[in-house]
Amino acid sequence: MSTASATCFRPQVLPEDRDYFDLYAKTCEYAPSDRNYRKSVEWNLSAIARGQCYADAIEQYMPLRGKRALDIGCGSGGVCIAFAQRGALCTGIEPAEYRLEWAVARTRGHQVQATLISKKLEDTDFPDGAFDVITATDVLEHVEDYRIVMRKMCDLLAPGGLIFATVPNGFHVRNILAENHTGLFGVLLLPMKWRPFYVVNVRKAMKSHHVSYFPPCHTLVAICQSRGLVVLEPVEIAKLSHPEGISRRWLQTVVRALLRLFPFWPVYHRLISWFLLPPTYTLVAQKR
Repeated sequence: MSTASATCFRPQVLPEDRDYFDLYAKTCEYAPSDRNYRKSVEWNLSAIARGQCYADAIEQYMPLRGKRALDIGCGSGGVCIAFAQRGALCTGIEPAEYRLEWAVARTRGHQVQATLISKKLEDTDFPDGAFDVITATDVLEHVEDYRIVMRKMCDLLAPGGLIFATVPNGFHVRNILAENHTGLFGVLLLPMKWRPFYVVNVRKAMKSHHVSYFPPCHTLVAICQSRGLVVLEPVEIAKLSHPEGISRRWLQTVVRALLRLFPFWPVYHRLISWFLLPPTYTLVAQKR
């Protein structure tokens, strides 16, 4: 996008989002002339619509009304607003204070109630089993240690509750060709410690590069299972982990035989990630 077209960009802002967007425009990471500005604006303004899609997906498993919901990395509050509109009792945590101010302004504009806290999940003192639904949408790749965060999510979940997470697939060719945060080729092929320097200093694509690691699906699945959760999605990995979920008897028999002959779980999971999972996969797990 050229500087001129970025500067001329005028987003459509709903009346209830006006106070939030005025605050966003003052504290956004990008200047209007920056090539990432439009993408950032559109992503943030569409947060409530994405939250409604997530709510639809979760309500295939359980109704949200009356449920205690925690959104990790709540950003501008889109998920909290969407879930509160479905009757959930929402809590949002966001370590960046300026983003939490966006969420406060936006929830106020939409006249919904949500408890909003400026903390990392690792620093909270919620009791185990405190929530019925925990969401982390496009968040786990930004945390310092996704394994610690995932374990805490599992512990905070009440029996029968759901974890719902969306995660970029670091094995997918589309993300290798154009990493989904920077749009740059090959970022995911570099060692972790080289990525910020390459993105910020060499390619000058962002002011800072805070993406830590794209969590592999098979690792998240293993953490969930170790904490007593049953993985429902991705279906491909859920069925590999629990062949009894495969409806066709002959295919169930084949999968069981393969797992006995070649019990190399990481290999299977990586092959599924490479060839079957989309650029961003959805993880759904339920605590029994």
